[in-house]
Amino acid sequence: MNYKRMAVFAVCALIFCTALSAEDFAWSECWKNYGGTVKEGDFIVNAGLGTSSFALEHQDYDAEYRLPYFEVSAEYAQKIWVLPFTFGGFFGYTRYGWKERFEDYSYACNRDFFNFGALANYHVQLPVEKLDVYSGLRLGVQIRHDNWNTKNISGEKKDGSDTDGFFYCGYTLGASYYFTDMIGANLETGFPTFLKAGVSFKF
Repeated sequence: MNYKRMAVFAVCALIFCTALSAEDFAWSECWKNYGGTVKEGDFIVNAGLGTSSFALEHQDYDAEYRLPYFEVSAEYAQKIWVLPFTFGGFFGYTRYGWKERFEDYSYACNRDFFNFGALANYHVQLPVEKLDVYSGLRLGVQIRHDNWNTKNISGEKKDGSDTDGFFYCGYTLGASYYFTDMIGANLETGFPTFLKAGVSFKF
C-alpha cells in the first residue's frame, strides 16, 4: 500500500510543479487535449511490471516464491465530443507458490492469476510537452488457477487443481513521458494494479 501512496503522491506532485512553472499555457484548453504528443487516431501500447492486489496474500509459509505482475494494454485514441479518451483492453499475469509442513502431511501449491478486460481513460494536457496524464476505469475478469499436491507421512501423494474467477470494476491513475514520438516511460497505480512501471509505444 505504501508503494501505491508514493505513486499517487509522485503524479500529484508532478502535476502541481508543472502548474507552478507554467507560463503562457492555455489551461482553459487542457481538458480537451491529449498530452505527450498523443493525438486522436493513435494506438498506444503499454507494457510493464509491478504488483497486483490479487496476489498480495501472505502467510508464514515454509517456502514461498512470487513472480512480478506483468501487464500489457492496447488503446485507441478517440475523442467523444471534444473530450480526449482512449479505449482498449488489457491482459495481465502473475504467479506465486508456497509449501506448508504439518505434523502428518505437507502441502504445496502453485497459483496462477490471469487478469483481462476492457478499459477507458480520460487524458489531460499539461505544460510539460512530452507528458501525458490520464485516469480511467476498468471492467475486468480475474481467474485464479491452483495446482496443488499433498504428501502424508506414509509417502502417499495426492494432487489436483482448482479454478475460480470473478468480475470486477477497477480504476487507473497514470502518466507517460515520451522520449520520442513513439517511445516513452509509463507509470500507473490504482486497482487491481497497486503499482506498475514500464514502457509506452505510440503508433
